[in-house]
Amino acid sequence: MDLTYFLRQLDIADPSKFKDRPVTVIGAGGIGAATVVALAKTGFENITVYDFDTVEEHNLPNQLLPMWVGDQDTLQWAKTTALFHLVHDLADVSITPVHERYTDQPLGEIVISAVDSLDARRSIWEQVQGSMDTLFFLDGRMAITSMDLYAIDMLDEEAVAGYTETLTGKAEELPCTARATMFNSFIIAGHLVALLVAYLNSWQHPWRFYYNVRSFQTLPVYLSPKAA
Repeated sequence: MDLTYFLRQLDIADPSKFKDRPVTVIGAGGIGAATVVALAKTGFENITVYDFDTVEEHNLPNQLLPMWVGDQDTLQWAKTTALFHLVHDLADVSITPVHERYTDQPLGEIVISAVDSLDARRSIWEQVQGSMDTLFFLDGRMAITSMDLYAIDMLDEEAVAGYTETLTGKAEELPCTARATMFNSFIIAGHLVALLVAYLNSWQHPWRFYYNVRSFQTLPVYLSPKAA
């Protein structure tokens, strides 16, 4: 790896220190695709992405997936396949695309949940808690102008308990025209990778972060106890 490529970020994110650490991203849609691109552009190389879905026309305005690969349009392609080509073109990184629903497959040290249902989050969290390998868990939740992000150090009992509490009850069902915007996907992806960099640098960071891009307001910050 030629570190001069990452010259402008080396003081806080040196890829030689984390490029091989395994990251599992579950979901290659609005949050997942943008987050995978941000991870690869930051220097992560060992990225596995799960998604069982295919590219549909209504995905293209709010998901960072290519419309064309060469002279082929990507409609009905597996999202993971389309994302593989995009990440390779943008970052020269070859992700591991898995075109299947995540159930109980092995997880990496870092797990990012980018799914859109509470039931799917519950299932993923059950696997994360039972994994001996996963040390850090990120969950991005999005509405059309808001985000609710979680960054859970698995050794932080308060954060683990707090996140578990968010999985109880029933999630509000949003109309399909109020679920996603590309600008919000970009913002969330940036925040998720920033939270990961904070964890890797042992900086204090919130285990929950809520932000509304319409009102420009946040909820109270839920800080993890870890600090440099």
